[in-house]
Amino acid sequence: MRTTILKSVAVAFAAALVVGGLAGCSGSNSNQPPAAGGGSDGPFHIIFTAGSTLVTDWDVYVAEDEGFFKKHNVEVENVTTETAEGANKLIITGGAQVARGLAPMIQSIAGSGGSLDLIDVADTLVRPPFFVNTKKSITSTDQLKGMKVGTSSPTDNTTIVTIALLDHLGMTPDDVELTTAGGTSARFAGLKSGALDASLLFPPVAQTAISEGFPSLGYVPDIMGEDFKYAFSGVIMNPKWVKDNPEATAAYLAARDDALKFLNDPANKDRAIEILADATDVDVTAATDTYNALHIGTPQSAFAQEIGVDMDAVNGTLSILQKIDQAPADMKAEDLVDPSAAQAARG
Repeated sequence: MRTTILKSVAVAFAAALVVGGLAGCSGSNSNQPPAAGGGSDGPFHIIFTAGSTLVTDWDVYVAEDEGFFKKHNVEVENVTTETAEGANKLIITGGAQVARGLAPMIQSIAGSGGSLDLIDVADTLVRPPFFVNTKKSITSTDQLKGMKVGTSSPTDNTTIVTIALLDHLGMTPDDVELTTAGGTSARFAGLKSGALDASLLFPPVAQTAISEGFPSLGYVPDIMGEDFKYAFSGVIMNPKWVKDNPEATAAYLAARDDALKFLNDPANKDRAIEILADATDVDVTAATDTYNALHIGTPQSAFAQEIGVDMDAVNGTLSILQKIDQAPADMKAEDLVDPSAAQAARG
C-alpha cells in the first residue's frame, strides 16, 4: 500500500531530526532565539518560516501591508525553506519561532515517538484551497481511476488532502498512480507536458490552468462538503518558548487576528486582492478569481474568521493522518493544541 510508504517516509524524516540532534527545541532543551522585548526595548522579533510564498499565508501579507504587525509592536522576519518539511525542521532546530503546518508537526511528533515538543496555538487556513485540475479528456471524478495524479512530496499537505479526497470519492491511493511532481507550478507543468493526468492545484495557478484548457472538477472543500475542515495553515510554536514569551506571542497573534478580520470583511475586498497580487506576483484578475474561489468574505471562507484554535479543523487533519497511518490511533487532538495564547491575544 502507498500509505505504508508514506508512513515510512514520515517516520524516517522525524527520526532523522532526533538522531541528528535536531530535537533540541524540545521541552527544557529549547534553543530557540529569544524574542526581543517590546516597549522601550524595541519591537518583538519573530522569525516566521514557510515552504514558499503562497496564498496560504494571505493573512500574513495583510498583517504586514496593513501595518498590523507594527501596530502590535512586532517585527517579523520571513524565512522561506522551499518545502514544508524544511520549515518544520527549522522550528525544531530553533531557527524560528513560528512554522505554519499542523500536519508536518503531527508527523514529526509521531515519527519521534512523542519526543518532540511542538504545539498548535492557532489555525488560520481551515479549508484546503485546492482545485482538482485535469487533462482535457477527464470530465468526472470517476475517470480518475488508473490516472497519474500529481502530488508535491510523500508527506506534504497536497498528498494528504489528495488521499482524503480519493477516500471521499470511494477510492484508495491504489486506484490511481500517485506521482511526486513538486509544487503547484511544477504539477501544472506536468499537466501541460502530459506527465500527469490530474492534480490538486492552488489558485491562482488553478485558474490559469482552466484558462489554458485544463478543466477543474471542482473546489476540494465544495466537493468534500461544507462541514469539511482541515488545518492547512496555522501557527506552530514551541510550548516552552510560548510560556517564556507570553507578551511576544500575544502580540504576534493579535496582529494575525486583525489580519484575519480585515481579510474576511467584504468591505476590504479590493485591498485584500491587491495585497495578494503583490505578495504572490500575480495579476489582479487572478487574485480576484482567487478571492472569489476561496469564498473570502463569506461564512465558508477558507480562512478563519478570527485567530484561535479550530478543533474541527484540527480533528479533520488528525483523523486523516490516522486513517493513512501517519499518526498513532490513540493520539488526541487536545494534546496537540493550546488555545490559551490566542484567547489572550483576542483579549
